[in-house]
Amino acid sequence: MKNELISGITYRTAWFEEREEEEEGEGLLTIQAGRKLFSNVEEIFRVNSAVLDSLKEISGRYGKGDKTYATVFADMAPYLNQYLMYYINYDEANETLESLMEESPDFR
Repeated sequence: MKNELISGITYRTAWFEEREEEEEGEGLLTIQAGRKLFSNVEEIFRVNSAVLDSLKEISGRYGKGDKTYATVFADMAPYLNQYLMYYINYDEANETLESLMEESPDFR
């Protein structure tokens, strides 16, 4: 589960870096605007999915094994910093959205 999170985050970062090296197209969103708008939503989704899977795994056998609800969150603690990154980028994402809506009638 943790390895999947790490490889997913690494893949997304590499994908954006490759696209930034390419020329911008005539699409609705530039790569830069897409990064500002969606920040690290994919990583947050992966973390949420991993936490949910772990909680489902232990929910039927609570108290019958080594893993508890607390250990699920303790194991995932290093990945929860993704929420901080989202929070830090939140204002810039809103400003980007407002700007796109004002500048492009197609975006609305």
